[in-house]
Amino acid sequence: MSEEKKEEKMDRRKYIKYVGAGAVVAAAAAAIGYGVSELTKPPPPKPTTVAPPPTTVVTTVPVTVTPTTPPPPPKAYQLIKWNEPMPAAQRLTAPIKVGPIPKEWIEKYPYLLTYFPKGEAALEGYVLPEGWKEAVKGVEELVVTNDGALKYDPATVLNGLLFEKLTGIKVKWIEIPSPDMHLPKAAAIGTSRSKDIHVLYLNWPLEVLQVTSAGWAHPVDELWPPEVQKLYNPYLVEMLKGLDGKFYGIPFIVVPYLIYYRKSWLKGAGFTHPPESWEEYSVMVREVNKWAKEKLGPDYYGDGFPGADATHVLICISFGVYAQGGRLVKDGRFLIDSPEGRKSWEHWVSLFRDGVIPSAALGWTIWDHWATFAAGKLGFSFAVPSYTRVWADKEKYPTIYNDFDAIPILPWKKGGPLGSTHNSTDGLFINAFIDDNYKAAAMLYLDFMRSYQALFNEVVVEGNDSSMPAVYDHPYVKEIEPYYAVKKANTEAGVVEKFPPGFGIACDIIKDYFHKAALGKMDPLEALKECQKKIDVALGVKPP
Repeated sequence: MSEEKKEEKMDRRKYIKYVGAGAVVAAAAAAIGYGVSELTKPPPPKPTTVAPPPTTVVTTVPVTVTPTTPPPPPKAYQLIKWNEPMPAAQRLTAPIKVGPIPKEWIEKYPYLLTYFPKGEAALEGYVLPEGWKEAVKGVEELVVTNDGALKYDPATVLNGLLFEKLTGIKVKWIEIPSPDMHLPKAAAIGTSRSKDIHVLYLNWPLEVLQVTSAGWAHPVDELWPPEVQKLYNPYLVEMLKGLDGKFYGIPFIVVPYLIYYRKSWLKGAGFTHPPESWEEYSVMVREVNKWAKEKLGPDYYGDGFPGADATHVLICISFGVYAQGGRLVKDGRFLIDSPEGRKSWEHWVSLFRDGVIPSAALGWTIWDHWATFAAGKLGFSFAVPSYTRVWADKEKYPTIYNDFDAIPILPWKKGGPLGSTHNSTDGLFINAFIDDNYKAAAMLYLDFMRSYQALFNEVVVEGNDSSMPAVYDHPYVKEIEPYYAVKKANTEAGVVEKFPPGFGIACDIIKDYFHKAALGKMDPLEALKECQKKIDVALGVKPP
């Protein structure tokens, strides 16, 4: 508003009349003629003093008015009231209703019964926040990337159908055939500022850091008040933060590991219970290896190792590091030559040198490692939790059927912290370049996918692991999942770290030097020392 000055108008007298006798005398003189004595002249009129009217002085004081701009209208996603009709934590964990999956859905997507033929799921529970209808006006479909083929992800499809039933918004998935393609896909979308895909699937902490730092993901701080953060593994919540401290995306399932072992092998070797620490495991696996070779043959071993996969070599070492309370990243430096790293490194190298793990395992992929255990050739293995269900198939895995059990990743010493780590974290992130109403719909989808209802379906329908540990406390889960307590413990303890750029290069270097140490070509600790030097040089880090 512009500044205006206001003045008051004042009435003043415009005419003053002077009346006096002199005026009359002058008129008479003019009538009788000139010559009248000066003495006869009347005195000059006395001036009449008339006081002027009082003057009112008006002082105009300038008023400074700070210009104000009307606030912009709220963006579509800002119309959603996440804490209404109840606090967000209560909306997300509202009681669920379990029932049969609709027949028409099963007819259209028969793979909904692949991992759980009983065909039941949580059909109700999640409570939509207020204001969502106005926020998503004009959105009929969300396009979401998915890790692999949908036929292997029945819970994802089921939850998409439930979301459509709730909101009327259809979910269309783009199948990404390889995990290595998620980051390039996100980069292509980000650099082109494309609006074609609304929600991005990412499964590595490093990918999250790169995508958020580049500005390709939309921040979702609204979804993460403190009471909601408490529902999930704290490492997973921290992983969602960008370098700017904002939250990006949600975790919905996690992929930790369990230790699997053959019950009959431990019994044959004289043990009545599985190991309770890595120190106990080190003794037990050697005895199991000895028993297996004596009783079953020379091509049977105490354990295996996915030595061909650089990432999984690091994961194996991380078990021991985390079990001792250590970390692989310190002050931004990728650090494997630490006190905890040395112990874990020597542990695995010694198993190769002592013949407990075959040297051929240095050429195994993670799939080879699992297949060898399933074929009955190993006493121990580590694998994803879903294999508690997969290997329970008598027709496909008769050798180990009813003869395996699973425990969490062990602490280094009995009673210490578990060494659990999440191999990958399946998270969903919003494309920063889509329109605001689509951002609102995408945020709504993320909110649903992290809910108790959706995560219950991941556990029950597909055998996945929930990022919300409380799901394992549901009576239905306890009834159908014999390993619910083990999985809950692993989910709660699983460590997730943000690795610096160059993570893949570091893993390749670790794999190379681990092979040299395992085959006896280098002293184990000398190999680790050289490995750390190479990593520092490759990642451009100066050691302290």
